[in-house]
Amino acid sequence: MNDLTRDSDRILSESKALVRDNREGGRHRCAPSIGQGSAKAKRDHLLKKVRNVVIAVFAIWLALWVTTWAPPSPRSWLTTNGALITS
Repeated sequence: MNDLTRDSDRILSESKALVRDNREGGRHRCAPSIGQGSAKAKRDHLLKKVRNVVIAVFAIWLALWVTTWAPPSPRSWLTTNGALITS
């Protein structure tokens, strides 16, 4: 079994540096695509995200339009061909 007591200071300093780095956004940085295939995949993914946002905005607009459209008045529910239902 390894004796970690000798390395504890190094391990603690590395772990603190890792936590600090992760809080700052990690080590992954956006980089240009390596080849045409990955560039196409990135472009397709972005287009799908934009398409989904447009669909969501349209769906919200449509839902608001439908719900704010005035329904017929309750008085019209009580009549049939202009005659009041008395039953």
